[in-house]
Amino acid sequence: MLRKIIFLFLIYSLPVQYILADGIIKEQTLSTSQGKTLNVKADCGDVTVSTWNKSEAYIKISGNDNAKDNMTFKISEKDGDIFVTAGKSQGVEALKNVNLKIEVNIPDKFNTSIATAGGDITLGDLTGSVNMKTAGGDIDLRNINGNANLKTAGGDVKIESINGNVSAKTAGGNINITASDGSIKAKTAGGDITIKYNGEIQGMDLSTSGGNVNLYIPENSSAKVELTATSGEINSDFPLTSNVNKLVNHKMSGDIGSGGELIKCKTLGGNISLEKIK
Repeated sequence: MLRKIIFLFLIYSLPVQYILADGIIKEQTLSTSQGKTLNVKADCGDVTVSTWNKSEAYIKISGNDNAKDNMTFKISEKDGDIFVTAGKSQGVEALKNVNLKIEVNIPDKFNTSIATAGGDITLGDLTGSVNMKTAGGDIDLRNINGNANLKTAGGDVKIESINGNVSAKTAGGNINITASDGSIKAKTAGGDITIKYNGEIQGMDLSTSGGNVNLYIPENSSAKVELTATSGEINSDFPLTSNVNKLVNHKMSGDIGSGGELIKCKTLGGNISLEKIK
């Protein structure tokens, strides 16, 4: 009897999402081809995208009973483009205690347009354009060849390797990017920005309201720099060679190397560090 009481106590102490076990709600395989676009729109849930060497897309939607009962799901294909939607069937209350995960496999040369109102987005090993938006999670990319436009209202942005232009915005997290051969725009209202860049400078605009900016570039880099740390310090491994406008504790501008595209870094509440990449 005591064992039964303890067991029931443990069960009722668990959050609802652990009691309602996740299972496959919907899965489908569709024919497609390289160069097409994956479109995902979800009212909640995590989205994970992987790639393979096949001319088809595989979609698996998993979730708990609340997701199955209170959401509607649609998977379709048109002219090779793939469409996945996961929407609430009623009001916002319908999403209470919902666990949802969307997993997709697509060809390794593909474009993506993904939006979720409440989860993380993960993507790896892709050649193509990347557009991602989440209202409440992290964005994590790995090994991307193409341009990326990323927005999150409440999480971190991390890119392990990208060759292309990047625009990354977050209202409350950190931005960490390892990139080459592209321009970079990164803005956060409440975190740090760390950029490791290889290749010719093609322009950077890095801004944070409450954190540090750490930028690592090749030793032989040439660029115009504008560095502003309103309440912090500026440290640079690169001497200004010409066009020096100001050099004070909180602002530094001029050319490094032979000059070129603009590197603009600004922080209201942290420090700026411009270092040679190692």
